[in-house]
Amino acid sequence: MSTETSNLKNNDASFNDDDEIDLVELFKTLWENKKTIIATALLFAITVGIISFMLPKQYKSTASFFITESDKPSSSLMGYAAMLGVSTPGNIESLIKNVLDSYSIKVNIAEKYHQDFDDAIKEYKASEKPPITPAHINDFIIKKQLKLDKKFSFSVNKNNLFKLNYISQDKIQSKTILEHYLNNIIEYNESLELSAEKNIITIVDPPQIPLKKFKPKIKLNIIISGILGGFLSVIFVFIRSSLFKN
Repeated sequence: MSTETSNLKNNDASFNDDDEIDLVELFKTLWENKKTIIATALLFAITVGIISFMLPKQYKSTASFFITESDKPSSSLMGYAAMLGVSTPGNIESLIKNVLDSYSIKVNIAEKYHQDFDDAIKEYKASEKPPITPAHINDFIIKKQLKLDKKFSFSVNKNNLFKLNYISQDKIQSKTILEHYLNNIIEYNESLELSAEKNIITIVDPPQIPLKKFKPKIKLNIIISGILGGFLSVIFVFIRSSLFKN
């Protein structure tokens, strides 16, 4: 038993020595290649920093509102849901979600921007084969200019608070787009009497002109890219060291 115990102790000591040697070799390899690692991290950080600085600034505006909800859908509400091509909603909240997602509201907003994008529309007409209908122009504004399908979003929290977001390269536009969405909801209710309530929504946070850019986040991008560059450099150093040993 004493011989076996002695052998086990010797084996454990051998393993510990190997571990210490590996750790020493590890730190020695990193230290010897510290300039390469630092240079790579700086290169990544500087490159991404320059790219981020050159990217166009984007601004994000937000707005939030509650719905003065009627539990039972009216015939007008059900009819409008069918007109939008969506399933019949159970209440006003469901309808508002469908309205915000609908193409119809995007068209209403696009029509307000024909004059603003007059030059872009002329270029679009020149590049496309006729006939170019008003529907084509609205679709062009929605998808290519305002990018409502990508830049606009909304969410509803557990307290039924609607939060709208829109991102644009234009500070003022980021605000006015959300105002158009809110106004459209109010106008739908007034014209179609979707709810018995006159004031269908209660605005909690009205749209505001953003005070600072939303993207690109230059400092964050530089930090992340620097860490990534250092990490990749460390991996490269270990792989190269391992290949040379073999």
